[in-house]
Amino acid sequence: MQQVYFTLPDGTFLRPCEDLGMYVKALEIDPPKPRTRYVELAGRDGALDMSEWSGAVRYGPREVRITLRDMQGGYPLLNRALCGRRARILLSDDPEWHFSGRCGEILPQNRSCGVTDVRCSFSCDPYRLKNHDTVVRLTTSQPETNLVLTAVRKPALPVFTADADCQITWGGNTSSHPAASSPFRVPGLVLTGSPQTVTVTGTGVGMTVRWRDGDL
Repeated sequence: MQQVYFTLPDGTFLRPCEDLGMYVKALEIDPPKPRTRYVELAGRDGALDMSEWSGAVRYGPREVRITLRDMQGGYPLLNRALCGRRARILLSDDPEWHFSGRCGEILPQNRSCGVTDVRCSFSCDPYRLKNHDTVVRLTTSQPETNLVLTAVRKPALPVFTADADCQITWGGNTSSHPAASSPFRVPGLVLTGSPQTVTVTGTGVGMTVRWRDGDL
């Protein structure tokens, strides 16, 4: 049986089934809508597509609607905990990822024989996020070591931690990073769904690279 869980900003972990006697009746997750931009120019057929002017397609929020069957009168507690607040939404059949958004209306519907359906609506960020950072670790044994880094879908800014001075080269750009500057980001380096080769210069450098993956 599909279960849903909520994590609130104060760290509260809410389990509707175990804590409130509420079971998932229906789950609707809308896809995010891409934000497109077209510019019509005089003397030109069609329109100029400017949807990726910032380097990537951007997306609007997505709607998530959860209908819970309230068997034990848990609606008031659910409404008090969630209405108007941001929360992480975790699904039992997708345990490695979560949605994040603000809860809008929580409406009781279809009351019958002591059972009420409760519809919860969330306006969520377009990407679902991994619950934990993706982490790559290495210790260099050569003067130069290549790393191939790839994000799942959402553009990500990787954070590097090094225990010795090093240089990092990518796409023809080179930057120097003393160990004392850790953790650090490499200026301009953004991971996407395409493999990105990063060269680490320095022998015996212990390094960790981490970022949070997001997917549509």
